[in-house]
Amino acid sequence: LRVKMINSLNKSEFENKGFTLIKNFLDKEKVKKIKELNQDIIKKCEKGDWPFLSVYKDYPHFGGVINLFGVNYPLHGQLDKSIYNIVSKIKIESCIKYLLNWRNYKTTLIRLHTFNKNYNYQGAWHRDNEDFESQDTIQSVLYLMDESGFRIVPKFNNKKLEEYAIPVSGEEAKVDYMYRKLDKNMYESISAKSGDLFIFRSSLLHQGFSLDKRMHYHMRHEKSIEEISSISGLQFVDDYKSSANI
Repeated sequence: LRVKMINSLNKSEFENKGFTLIKNFLDKEKVKKIKELNQDIIKKCEKGDWPFLSVYKDYPHFGGVINLFGVNYPLHGQLDKSIYNIVSKIKIESCIKYLLNWRNYKTTLIRLHTFNKNYNYQGAWHRDNEDFESQDTIQSVLYLMDESGFRIVPKFNNKKLEEYAIPVSGEEAKVDYMYRKLDKNMYESISAKSGDLFIFRSSLLHQGFSLDKRMHYHMRHEKSIEEISSISGLQFVDDYKSSANI
């Protein structure tokens, strides 16, 4: 799948902040196709036809259907026969190599995050890796709709979290600070368009936040020491392939 090349501004931003937004990463036609397939998948999940779900914590059911927050194993063949073949070929390798200089990697997690109701969503402050700066693991968000609100603390503010009694490393989340209010100059709110790709170091403190409907893939990529002649696409581990034994 064709993508727009990453540029030097993305690299300098990633080095400075630990994250960057790559605009127009995926072309509109591919986004449209993936979004259409996911809309059918979401309908199945809302009816309870898939057991691997996350639901909105305060209102697990809404309007007679499951109030869906996320879909686990969203590329499995039982949900759709074609979606894995489309998504797995997305050419993220140029971005990962340019930002991190990894020779090889594996995608070790993918979830479909969705929110179809017209009220606010706010997640907990957390990290996806406890070892700051997580040199061997990153997260990415591939946006399938225009979204605003995702909050993330840039790496140059990580030390300042001590002023809010939040550890700077060593744990991924703790109930004491999951919903702590941070001054707005401590974090950035990401505004993305459909087709944009957001990449960030897994150990950065971040919080899901949305004031409207949303649909995106949330993924984790890990450095691999396996020597191969070439890398291409998302390179999913077996657990997230279409035929995974789940």
